[in-house]
Amino acid sequence: MPFPFQALYLPLAMVIALVAWWRARSLGGAFLRWSGVLVLAALAVELWALMLRWRWGHNTWLYNVFTPIEFLLMLRLAACHLPQHRIALLVSAAVGLAGMALAFVRASSTDILLVEGVVLMAVIITGWSLAALWNIAQRVDRPLAASPSFWFFLGVLLYFCGIVPFVSMLYLLDHDDPQLTNALYWIVIVLAILRYLLAAFAFGMARRQRQWDEHGRRA
Repeated sequence: MPFPFQALYLPLAMVIALVAWWRARSLGGAFLRWSGVLVLAALAVELWALMLRWRWGHNTWLYNVFTPIEFLLMLRLAACHLPQHRIALLVSAAVGLAGMALAFVRASSTDILLVEGVVLMAVIITGWSLAALWNIAQRVDRPLAASPSFWFFLGVLLYFCGIVPFVSMLYLLDHDDPQLTNALYWIVIVLAILRYLLAAFAFGMARRQRQWDEHGRRA
């Protein structure tokens, strides 16, 4: 099977984000620490998935395994900005994991995408991303466009909100029109690329400003 070089676009965006994070990591703080873990884990999974696809043509199980990990990491990042909502975040984590477990029981396999669990987790992350963005808008003491956290969570929001309709219709689309499914899948890839490029932009902005956390209220 020929190597799918076009599939390297997303890992390249992740590498850019990881390099930007590495240059900003000395700023410290829980958010930078956990966001670095997230980007590194996502890059490792994407490269592993690429090799599985190239050699064996099947990598869905890997995404099923990584989705709950990414979900928990995203909730941890939300908690950095919303510490007052830790109980609600814990409940959200339990609901998301329970949904993924039920999707696995229903499918009895990880070889097909656990659509219900993936969609539920994406919806939960979308909600908490909106909450984080609202919190940032209320607390930062400078324009939103100058806030690294704003750009980071904007990328997260665009990605997870964008994948919900596609993943929800995945089985129906794949059954009725596989070619359309493949074409629409590139929308997901583009959203993922945008997400990590915005993360890289956020890390670069934080490095230039020599800070990440915003605590003051906007004037």
